[in-house]
Amino acid sequence: MTISAIDVSGILASQLSDNARAFAQASFALAQPVPALLANRLLSTPEVESVYIKKIDNAFHVWTIVDTADDAVLEVIFEGEKSLMERFPSMDFDFNVVERRGQNLRSVITLSCQGWTKGH
Repeated sequence: MTISAIDVSGILASQLSDNARAFAQASFALAQPVPALLANRLLSTPEVESVYIKKIDNAFHVWTIVDTADDAVLEVIFEGEKSLMERFPSMDFDFNVVERRGQNLRSVITLSCQGWTKGH
């Protein structure tokens, strides 16, 4: 048995094999769908306006929408993406940051997928 300490949906698990870890993560994903979890994590960054996610095969394609992003904002977004990849190591992600720069989102990018927007 592999001995490690990881956080699985807020519960500290000190003795999980790789299979048990994958099962625990999958169980948590069922309790809170992965797309909603991804969106909520990325929307916690103040500059993020919306998040669009599309699952293709075994990969989550994620578009994070901001009006503008300087290096500091991008660093915060990248840290959020990194934390999600660490939380779900068996999943594949394709993260993209889209800057609107004052334009209407539809004039910048066309997306046909589920989206989350901050409530104002």
